[in-house]
Amino acid sequence: MPRPGHTDIGDALRILRARAGLTQQELAARAQLDGPHLSRLETGQLDIRWSTLNRLLAALGADLRDLQDTIERIDSEDPSGS
Repeated sequence: MPRPGHTDIGDALRILRARAGLTQQELAARAQLDGPHLSRLETGQLDIRWSTLNRLLAALGADLRDLQDTIERIDSEDPSGS
C-alpha cells in the first residue's frame, strides 16, 4: 500500500470529524488548534506533525487504526487509483 499523502490524511480527518458530528471550529477547539490551521490540514496544504495528529485523533475519540481504515476506504473508492 502506498504511503498516505497529506491529502489522504486530511480527507480522512475530515471524514472522521463529520462522523463525530463536529464542525472544524469545534474540533479545532478540542485539539487546541485554530480553525484556519485545521482547515489547511484537512485540505492537505500543510504537513501534519505527529503531536498534532495525536491531539486531533484524541479529540475525535479515534485512533491510528481508525485513521488507517478511513484512508484505505478512501483509496478503495477513488476510481483514479491515486
